[in-house]
Amino acid sequence: MTADPAHPQQSERQQRIVTPPPAAQVLRARPGISPFSLDTLIAGPPAASGEAVIELDIDFTESKIYNPATDQYDLVRLRSYRDTKQAAPPKIPFVAPTIEIIPGETVRLTLHNKLPVANQNCPAPDGDVNTPHCFNRTNLHSHGLWVSPSGNGDNVLISINPGVDFQYEYNVPPDHPAGTFWYHPHLHGSTAIQVSSGMAGLLIIRGSRLPTPMSPGDIDTLLKEPTGAPFAERLVLLQQVQYACRDANGKIEVDARNAYFCKPGEVGGIDGYDQFGPNSWLRSGRYTSINGEVLPVSLAPKPAALSAGALRMRACVTALSCSLRRCALELATTIWPMHKRSRTGLSPIASARRCPTLHLRATGSRGVRLRSGRPQCCNPDIAKTYSSSSQKPATTASSTTRHRQPLRSMPM
Repeated sequence: MTADPAHPQQSERQQRIVTPPPAAQVLRARPGISPFSLDTLIAGPPAASGEAVIELDIDFTESKIYNPATDQYDLVRLRSYRDTKQAAPPKIPFVAPTIEIIPGETVRLTLHNKLPVANQNCPAPDGDVNTPHCFNRTNLHSHGLWVSPSGNGDNVLISINPGVDFQYEYNVPPDHPAGTFWYHPHLHGSTAIQVSSGMAGLLIIRGSRLPTPMSPGDIDTLLKEPTGAPFAERLVLLQQVQYACRDANGKIEVDARNAYFCKPGEVGGIDGYDQFGPNSWLRSGRYTSINGEVLPVSLAPKPAALSAGALRMRACVTALSCSLRRCALELATTIWPMHKRSRTGLSPIASARRCPTLHLRATGSRGVRLRSGRPQCCNPDIAKTYSSSSQKPATTASSTTRHRQPLRSMPM
């Protein structure tokens, strides 16, 4: 069906195609190259004492979000992460860039806080540190990494005020497991309002170490077909941006159904804790977005090498009102059918749903793997290594790891 140029909203609705989140631009030191070269993704082991340099801006971003209730796009202004070195804005500018690193690297990540100096609720009006306050102050937490929490490491007690630049240094251990992690603000008083605005992104550690009888390997070496081909991979960022518009008295505007409503020309935002919380998500009438798209119609681009029915989903759930279990169901009922249709050439369907839970849950990330038929995981090199051994290889989890205890390998 050809879009009617006289109706731009119709054309935009047909453009709701899920694309991967933008990739962070990474500068890395390489032997013979001084000082750094642009390298968004490295294959193979890092150089000795390798460094990775990343810069992110934090600022208000103007964008739009599809609203199924009105079949229109709502204008929004949200706090977000933006890659400092990215020349052109990504398709959906409030979706945070994906950071990819390797075990053994020293990661230097600089945050430039470009939010307005005029801070909302700063200091807390009642003087209580537990009252939400200072919404434009921030910091960054690398959720799940085995790195130091002190100094300029993964220190959640640091406050980066508006107009301030700060460089974090993460010394990632050489034995750090590969997996799917995430990063987000973690400053007491402003965490929820910033994460709910979209300030959260995937943080992936890729590894190539095979397991041995004495040590675990990287899960990336296990998630392969018997032929040795890696599973097709999708990066999925599930977010619940509970934006609202306010009237002249500061009250949230609602429609006849008591759902959040923005009049044409109004700009929605997240500027108060009265907008979200337990029991509020379904009432708000907002929808869970997938990589920034609400009710997407298809997936693109197709993975370069699709394996036979297998799909590895690296999913980060940054929804304050969405449990991981229910959002995993969303992945199964939305992304997987689209993926299968994109492989077979059939027309994809728009089957995205809100996560129907009323409980306030902690956010998290998981490496989700779906396939039709019996689960399999067989790397020929691993199978060959263990063909004469009764001990099965162990591997670390692809999800956020709380303890350095390896998991058993998946069923062979």
